[in-house]
Amino acid sequence: MESGKGHLDGRAGLTGGLRRLGAAALALLRRGTLRDTDIEAVIACFTRIAERQR
Repeated sequence: MESGKGHLDGRAGLTGGLRRLGAAALALLRRGTLRDTDIEAVIACFTRIAERQR
C-alpha cells in the first residue's frame, strides 16, 4: 500500500491525514472562509498529533 492513503498504521497513515487536513485548511483560507478560530483548531489538531508521535 502507498504511504499517505490514510489506511496504513503508524506514520504513513498519519502523514496522509495531515496532508488532507492541511489541504482542507488551505482551501478554506484561499476562499476566504477560514476564521481565526478555525486556524486555531487546525493548529491544535496538528499539535496533538505531533505530541502523540513523540
